[in-house]
Amino acid sequence: MRAGYASLTGFGRKNAASVIASALLLAVVLWMAQLSLHEMRDTSDLSDHSEDVRLALAAVSQSLLKMETGQRGYLLTGQDAYLEPYQAGVAGLDGQLQDLERLIADNDQQSGRLRTLLQLVAQRRAQLNHGLDLRQTVGIDAAIADIQRGAGIVTMREVFDDLETMSAQEAQLLAGRKQQEQASLQRNFHLIVALSTAAVLLLLMMLLRVQREMTARAQAVRQLDETNATLAEATASKTRFLSAASHDLRQPLHSLALLNAALGGQQLSAPVRAIVAAQKDSLDAMSMLINRLLNISMIESGVIQPHVEIVPLGVLLASLETEFLPQARAKQLQLQILPTQEGVRTDPALLREIIQNLLANAIRYTDRGQISLRARREGDAVVLECSDTGRGIPEDQLDRIFEEFHQVRQGNGEAREGFGLGLSIVSRLTKLLDIPIGVSSKPGAGSSFTLKLVAAVYSLQPARTVVPIVPSLSRMGRILLVDDEAAVRDATALFLQMDGHEVRAAASPEEALRVIQQWEQSPDVIVSDFQLNATLNGAELIEELRELWQLEIPAVVLSGDTMKVSPRCASMSACRVFHKPVDAEELSAHIRRILDGVPA
Repeated sequence: MRAGYASLTGFGRKNAASVIASALLLAVVLWMAQLSLHEMRDTSDLSDHSEDVRLALAAVSQSLLKMETGQRGYLLTGQDAYLEPYQAGVAGLDGQLQDLERLIADNDQQSGRLRTLLQLVAQRRAQLNHGLDLRQTVGIDAAIADIQRGAGIVTMREVFDDLETMSAQEAQLLAGRKQQEQASLQRNFHLIVALSTAAVLLLLMMLLRVQREMTARAQAVRQLDETNATLAEATASKTRFLSAASHDLRQPLHSLALLNAALGGQQLSAPVRAIVAAQKDSLDAMSMLINRLLNISMIESGVIQPHVEIVPLGVLLASLETEFLPQARAKQLQLQILPTQEGVRTDPALLREIIQNLLANAIRYTDRGQISLRARREGDAVVLECSDTGRGIPEDQLDRIFEEFHQVRQGNGEAREGFGLGLSIVSRLTKLLDIPIGVSSKPGAGSSFTLKLVAAVYSLQPARTVVPIVPSLSRMGRILLVDDEAAVRDATALFLQMDGHEVRAAASPEEALRVIQQWEQSPDVIVSDFQLNATLNGAELIEELRELWQLEIPAVVLSGDTMKVSPRCASMSACRVFHKPVDAEELSAHIRRILDGVPA
């Protein structure tokens, strides 16, 4: 027993080290991504500044040309109408020179050129005015003779030479800043991908240790009945560990996912876009793994409790067909889900989770043919059968397919697919709902899973197809954001701002109450973390803010710990819970549906 305890202790220390190292790497990636965004924004501002200087130089040039054109026309005709371009150029020139002086005040070299330019412009204006005076007082011959002396041409050439030199200097600065921006993005994104890969590898090492430990425990249970109590305690300890580890990893992973989405919305080069897409794939894989681990821990800890009601299978199966049809078509498989009017008594959300895992497994392990899902009545029961024409399961592995991390292998050379947790979740949920599950399979001919559900006395009409309402995506809203962790709060605020919304952020419920009172109108949406490390949690804060405004403000609760948040928020209307790490596109679409008045 002491040797076993020592082994478990070593197991816990190694995994704790892996989790801490992964969290630190993700925090570094988050920090670097923030620096990259700020640097990109600063460089973009400098580039815009250079463009403004060039536009100001062009405006000065245009005004001088208008003055030249107007003076020549008046000298030749003597008509006041030809002075309009001259007067327009004079009217705009002083303001344009002031704007130019303001724009290049931080550039000593350009400021020196501007002083010379101002002297030349003043000299040329005096020459133009002198020509007009000669035309008005002496006559056209005197004015033309003054022009023919060539002093004005020389001055104007010097003016345009100065303008061209200054514009070329700004163009050179602009090109250098663009190169700096590109180099910075390439460098930072390569570092981010490298660190993200290292974090994934550390997490996979932890999972391999988990797999080896679970295998050893299963063997010990079969061999020694007297160790059951010790193994049960170890499993409960591991569940608590996985839950805590998932929560700790969710926070930086959530921030990184939002920053990744914000970066993906920028104007980036093709290589950088490829890096961002690869980073998103890694984040999605890590998010799916953490969610699977947390689901197992929640089921085993008893947090998930079934809510039995009458479930119309036709509606449920129709929605599953919509969900999985694109995946089946992507592998050129037929997905056959037969309509039914049967009803059953069970928890609809948990039943959906079971069927989703079965369909996902069937598609994953079927290379050709079809997947079918059908319901049939057998006395007081409804049998739901999910069949495929896939690779099948060897007979010696049928008893192990519901174990954590176990994956059916037909040969040593096969690549690993998924994480081996889907059927483990199915097994736990069917036990929780008291649903008998059966499986039959033949290698190379496919597999069939059956669920025996309690039938309900239910009369159904054929399911109607619901056409989703597509929001206009035109409204931008006022969003109050509350999160006590600065890095997560900044990342969330940056993503929402880049999505076009006005965001005001608060670090505590007290600060949120002060911020909301400064608005003349109520916010359109409240986005709050659930665990605020304060006297109020996110749900309680939302209720207090609604009472303050006497208005049911739509709300979004973000949480990295689903152990308490779901039951607490289930009774709140106009409130949806997103578990971290949040899918950025889903969060953005949900907020826009709220703003467009579309039911969520």
